[in-house]
Amino acid sequence: MFSDPDAGMTGELQRFPPLGRVLVSGGTHGNELGGVCVVKHKSSECLQRPSFTTQTVISNPRATERGVRQIDTDLNRCFSAEILGQCESVDSPYEVQRALELNRTFGPRGSEHAVDFICDLHNTSANTQSCLIAGLPTDFLSLQAARYLQSVSKQPCHILVMKRNAPAFTLMTIGKHFLTIEMGPQSPGVIRADIYNKTLTHLQNLLDWIELFNTGTEFQAAEVECFEVHEKIDYPRDSEGHITACIHSELQDRDFEPLNPGDPIFQPFDGGDPIIFQGQQTLYPVFVNESAYYSKGIAFWTTRKITLALPSISVKG
Repeated sequence: MFSDPDAGMTGELQRFPPLGRVLVSGGTHGNELGGVCVVKHKSSECLQRPSFTTQTVISNPRATERGVRQIDTDLNRCFSAEILGQCESVDSPYEVQRALELNRTFGPRGSEHAVDFICDLHNTSANTQSCLIAGLPTDFLSLQAARYLQSVSKQPCHILVMKRNAPAFTLMTIGKHFLTIEMGPQSPGVIRADIYNKTLTHLQNLLDWIELFNTGTEFQAAEVECFEVHEKIDYPRDSEGHITACIHSELQDRDFEPLNPGDPIFQPFDGGDPIIFQGQQTLYPVFVNESAYYSKGIAFWTTRKITLALPSISVKG
């Protein structure tokens, strides 16, 4: 396990403004029904707390209506600085137009007018169980929230962070602070009761945490185990780009479990020997055999297990 001593200063109390506006988004991918069903069917009173206002949004309404992941392109890759700097045009892909609209409504990103916290709800066909994507390892408020959700969860709950200085490109990054709740396994276009219930429980716990933070609870300095994105691994392919192997049975469903050099990762269709992991160190795969990633050239991500030192935090005022 790697330690990141620069990620936090456990001796300093950091104070943040209260979180007055919270956004819960579902349907960023229109066929991930956990978030869609929460946003559509939970009453607004269920998501409110005394110290802040919660808004909800179906992020990609056209894709949600059609029951597909996207219309023209992946909405959750349309929030880069380059795209958000574009002028609006009816000729742009639908998701680009929608990203500009969402940024205008709930941002703009980086401004004082942006919502204080965004929770984006997702599903994956991979066996991630409860996965909390906290963005950058320097957003200590979001990481303290993720640590709280992890501490009260009755099931395994992993925290995924991007590499330091990674560019922002997802919907949640238009908020000042953010967290994605990614639940799996759930196939696209279906809703499972267990996944829905876990999603709702995590969301309610997150809203409870924000209420505790806003009303003066100090969250003490602590170390938290996270998984930092390392690289993306593609399937073996032939000269025409067709895959020539599938995920090996010893890797399937082993998200967040150790992947050691020499472990089998792919089973060739031609009956040849398994293709082994050529890495130089133990890593941890995630989004293994995610159905939406076949077209993106991703068989799975590898991550490093790291320990982040979080400072104590409390509300200003």
